[in-house]
Amino acid sequence: MGNVKITAALALLTGYTLLCGAEDLKKRTISLKWSLVFAAAGVMVCVAGHRDLAGFLKALLPGTGALGLSMLTKGDVGRGDALYLAVCALFADVGLIVRMVVTSMILCSVAAMIMIVKGYGLCREMKKESLPYLTFMIPALIISLAAAVRV
Repeated sequence: MGNVKITAALALLTGYTLLCGAEDLKKRTISLKWSLVFAAAGVMVCVAGHRDLAGFLKALLPGTGALGLSMLTKGDVGRGDALYLAVCALFADVGLIVRMVVTSMILCSVAAMIMIVKGYGLCREMKKESLPYLTFMIPALIISLAAAVRV
């Protein structure tokens, strides 16, 4: 029965990640409505026995850190990113979330370097360019899940 709960939690996390990544790519924002829907589903998963309170509170740390960064950078790190990570805490443990964040940061950094080099080659000003960070969470989730399965 435990495997079914974990599979359901990861399926919901995957759906939420795909939705947020696509929305961030298209609109550069994520929907509060969808975040609330997935948060409600996450609470049901937690109540069904997938999560204990201590594990949930640890998993909230990356989202709390992202919210702090958002405040420190006056919005350069989006609050939607922090909201996404907070909702993820309902479905995944802190280890998976940290792997996702690190992997997405590496992927995003590579994409940013490509943009900078390409922009420099085309003599374009790149200071105003931005990347939809949550879009990089899609491959990061896949890579992180694959790494977790191997361990």
